[in-house]
Amino acid sequence: MTSGHRPTQKIGLALSGGGARGLAHIGVYKVLDDAGIPIDYISGTSMGAIIGACIARGIRPAEINAIAQKFSKTRQLIRMVDLAGGRRGLLSGKHVRAFLADILGVDTDFKQLQIPLSVCSVDLDQGIEKVFTKGNVLDAVMASIAVPGIFVPQVVNNHQLVDGGVKNNLPVDHVREMGAEFILAVDVMRHDFSKMTTGNRMESITITPTASFQEIYRYVAMMISEQTRLRLLLEPPDFVIEPDLPNDLLSFGGFSQADQAIMAGESAARQSLPDILTALKMTE
Repeated sequence: MTSGHRPTQKIGLALSGGGARGLAHIGVYKVLDDAGIPIDYISGTSMGAIIGACIARGIRPAEINAIAQKFSKTRQLIRMVDLAGGRRGLLSGKHVRAFLADILGVDTDFKQLQIPLSVCSVDLDQGIEKVFTKGNVLDAVMASIAVPGIFVPQVVNNHQLVDGGVKNNLPVDHVREMGAEFILAVDVMRHDFSKMTTGNRMESITITPTASFQEIYRYVAMMISEQTRLRLLLEPPDFVIEPDLPNDLLSFGGFSQADQAIMAGESAARQSLPDILTALKMTE
């Protein structure tokens, strides 16, 4: 039971990328919100940027859950497909942008958000991180989710930008730079991807005679997981919540498993909650 007064520390929430696995962030947020834990700063990458933007916009957990349920429907997923017709990515992202615009707003500026937000992407022209803290929120989120090979790079202010997970999938450092004194990080990519198996058709589209989409995803996921582990050694948060997600819940084909992802996030957060409340001195 919470004490009813807010902690003295400024609390930051860092949300990792991970496609459909990132829907677990919704369950984590529900638990934190129910417990009365205030969030002062948010930083997110890819799916973490989407959920983070929703939270910063003031959208309640139940509404974010409802949006995820809608997106999990096969018919809605099919509507997201808009083939780019070029070699820089499978999808143009226009349909995804329209979907997110209905949620976040077309012209919403960072300064209009209820909670300060930073969104991570990577600048292909300079090979460095591009972290958005101002400007158009929708542009920033679209850049952060532009997975190379899946979406064409997003052009913002004449820069070609792609998914922030290429360099920083769990932006603990950025939420600390914003002013957070106590950091909760949610990592949905901490997993032994070497043992990953799936029967999901979307994940097994053949790319070459020797490499399936599933295999490519597994290799990239292992690299991201290891990169994040090393970054956390340098920038350790106060707590890392790692939802126990099913082996077959994958980034691109797992949206139909929204319920499982959200429940896994909720379960992991509930397990960590007593220790978090104690650390924040919010228990009676």
